[in-house]
Amino acid sequence: MRVFVFGDSIGQGFFDSHGGWVQRLANDFHSRTLKSMSRGEDNWTVLFNQGISGDTAEGVLHRMKPEVEARRMGKDEEMIVIAIGTNDAILRENHVVTDVYDFQETLEHLADGAHKLTDNVVFVGLPAVDEAQTNPWKHSSTGKQWFNERLNLFEDAIKQVAFNKDAAFIPAHDEFIKQLQEGKDLLSDGLHPNDKGHQLIYDIVKHKTRGASETKKFLTFIEQNYLFVLSIGAIVILVFVVVLAGHSEPKRTQSTRENSTPEELSGATAKDPTRPYASFGETASGDKYYYALREISCSSENCEVKLTVLNRTDSTQSIKYEDLSVTSPSITPQNSVFG
Repeated sequence: MRVFVFGDSIGQGFFDSHGGWVQRLANDFHSRTLKSMSRGEDNWTVLFNQGISGDTAEGVLHRMKPEVEARRMGKDEEMIVIAIGTNDAILRENHVVTDVYDFQETLEHLADGAHKLTDNVVFVGLPAVDEAQTNPWKHSSTGKQWFNERLNLFEDAIKQVAFNKDAAFIPAHDEFIKQLQEGKDLLSDGLHPNDKGHQLIYDIVKHKTRGASETKKFLTFIEQNYLFVLSIGAIVILVFVVVLAGHSEPKRTQSTRENSTPEELSGATAKDPTRPYASFGETASGDKYYYALREISCSSENCEVKLTVLNRTDSTQSIKYEDLSVTSPSITPQNSVFG
């Protein structure tokens, strides 16, 4: 998967000594990719930081498509993360620069453009500021101002667009301002997060983006091993249905079968030879086969499915129990849903 993060100076990493929350996210993805590669797996994620200081929603709208297309590779899955809006929410000497409705309309076009590139679109909310230092911002020569009430209004617009455009949304403002009010030191200059502030944003964002990456790996596993997965699913469902049907006879374990006579086995199964087994086939000669799922176990190299099979021949009424193991060497604990 290739992840593209579009943002402003906060996304670019100002002023984190470790590169910013996006870089922290990239480090996490790249570390997991290296571990995956060391196991011989083809599951990897690379992140591209597309944050530009001073950028706005309008700026991202114009550059998103060429930025993504320039970094595409084959049929790799893609995700677009949009963390923009702080510069749109600016006031200058108490005058509005961008109306929130205009901002929302631009975001709608941005969401539409992102969905034309990928189905995986994520919007991130806006961190809070220290108004004592941002009214006006002490490093501005043009009277720039930021207020948390306005930032919260713009985050609401982001949330609304994400909802309307079927995109994921990660809120950031409430948690950021909550920790500021608790006395946490999260800002370097009243506007840009410091190391702790970027760590907080990273902690908020990573679960959502990592979840999408893990979903991709899961879907890849399903695609590559669909027959195996369907077989296991059918076994589990059918056995579950049999149990719900009200079977009251004690389930026979392997030791019980070994200590039983053929007559006892025939008597125990003559009423209903399928319980607690699930029918899965019949030969031309009339032989019927039933099975029950016993367990799924994984070693370091593969996963093993253990079944108990009952072979009943209608012509002789004979019953034979067999314990079988089905092993798929292409399925390992690392890339299976059971690992």
